Amino acid sequence: MMDHPDYQRDEVISLIKTPPPGCTLHVDGDGLTLRASIRSLKTGLVALGMAVFWNGIVSVFVSAALAGIYFNLLGPLPKDAPIPGLVNGVPIMNDEPMGWGSTIFLCVFLIPFVAIGIAILFATLMSFAGMIKIQLREDDCSVATGAFGIMRKRRFDPQQVSTIERRKTGARSRHNASEELYLRADKEITVGSELNDTSRQWLHTLLQQTLLSDPTTRQSYGLPSMNWLK
Repeated sequence: MMDHPDYQRDEVISLIKTPPPGCTLHVDGDGLTLRASIRSLKTGLVALGMAVFWNGIVSVFVSAALAGIYFNLLGPLPKDAPIPGLVNGVPIMNDEPMGWGSTIFLCVFLIPFVAIGIAILFATLMSFAGMIKIQLREDDCSVATGAFGIMRKRRFDPQQVSTIERRKTGARSRHNASEELYLRADKEITVGSELNDTSRQWLHTLLQQTLLSDPTTRQSYGLPSMNWLK
């Protein structure tokens, strides 16, 4: 491997010593961990509003579906149950008590709406606490994205890394950027479309100088030599 020509030495050292806000580099023995935050309070508040609105409406129909299941299995519900369309403990649909047919139809009908609601909730969590975590250690080289410990983790073989570049995504993010990082090893991994341009550049530079440089070059930047990475 050799030092990647895209960046000057002083620029690399500056990025290592002074990461952008929300980005951290942690040296762990002969490996390291890179973290980049994808939090955005503005986006999170918008997503939260959408989640409350959408899931509030869907929850009305979900409660009706659950009432239908309860009624068909166990009989009438308590008369004071806070469920719309309940008459004397009996859920009503189309002016008739909900039988299995209408209950199953409603459950199936609601699947895509519930899925959208879950996706909006996940987007809300990502906006408030989302992060990208990249581990580069001999026993674990991986890219993970998520929030509150719920991470999508993708492992790769560092010995097979051949390409680390910025690519156009064809879509625009909340920061008006339309790029992501593309890593090609034993598998293809894309990450970072949610980052602002400064954080994406930092992550791109650190990955290139770590995975596509020789041990001596890495040490000259103040990074671990990572002699296990040939």
